[in-house]
Amino acid sequence: MAATTPTDNPTPHSLERKRRCIPPTRTPCLTPQKHLRPALLLFCLILMILVSGCRQKTSSCALHIAAASSLIVALQPIVREFTLRHKCRIWLDVGSSGMLRRKIERGAPLDLYLSASHYQMQRLQQNKQLTLGPAQTFASNRLVFATQKQAMVAPKQKQKGLRQMAQVKKQTTTQKAEEFKTFWKNWTRSNKRVAIGDPDHVPAGRYAQQAFQKVGLWKMMKARILRTKDVRSALKTVQEGHLSGAIIFASDAETAKEKVVVRFLFPKETHSPILYQGVVLSHTSRPKLAKLWLTHLRSPQSQRVFHRFHFLPPPGLSR
Repeated sequence: MAATTPTDNPTPHSLERKRRCIPPTRTPCLTPQKHLRPALLLFCLILMILVSGCRQKTSSCALHIAAASSLIVALQPIVREFTLRHKCRIWLDVGSSGMLRRKIERGAPLDLYLSASHYQMQRLQQNKQLTLGPAQTFASNRLVFATQKQAMVAPKQKQKGLRQMAQVKKQTTTQKAEEFKTFWKNWTRSNKRVAIGDPDHVPAGRYAQQAFQKVGLWKMMKARILRTKDVRSALKTVQEGHLSGAIIFASDAETAKEKVVVRFLFPKETHSPILYQGVVLSHTSRPKLAKLWLTHLRSPQSQRVFHRFHFLPPPGLSR
């Protein structure tokens, strides 16, 4: 009979010693191992550097522009073209020209000012520390009286829009002013109110006030107007049916031609020329880019966009 070795017949003491020597079995772990953690941290660090670099690149090429509210529709395609060409972002601060001027005077961090009023531009430039260089005119406009398409009663007038009014035969200054005066006298007899931008800071409202003062109707009209914060708000009151008529720009009427129609074109001689002007502000940290934007507004491509929305070219610039 063969002799038994300790392994053939283990004692309880030897089994306990084996159990102490055999390491416990470890189950696989799904968490990152220690040797992977440095690589993961390095990846996160590189990602953060790339993101911050992109942000700095984007912020270094951006313009903040204060723009008159009547420009907003035409500026959208112009902004897109400029952004694609120069890889820069454009931020628009939209409002009435007077309110935007006040923001600039209070120190708002803006690069450019686009005004619908030569008067507001002159007031800003009285403080020479606020602007860099002269203002540039890039568009002009006409002042019109517009109503809802169902608001007026004369059947012939319902078929007259802005293009038909523009093709009316030229009359003398006196005849135009008299026609204008007669129109508004008839309108006020109906006891209707008309919406205009607040003349204190809205260019369209100021031009309307000038026209009524020219023919001696301002006192009568003053009690029949609803003042709005900007010209687009005046248009909105007619679109939504709150009032039957508003005094707005021809370009505003064109953007809402599905709901409103031009009933009267204000004679040019009754108010100051409607000029859209832009100027670079001294707050800007990107003067070259800001000047490039003003040049872009006068380019043939931008002028075609303005023409599409019934803006007129600036004096001395043909399309």
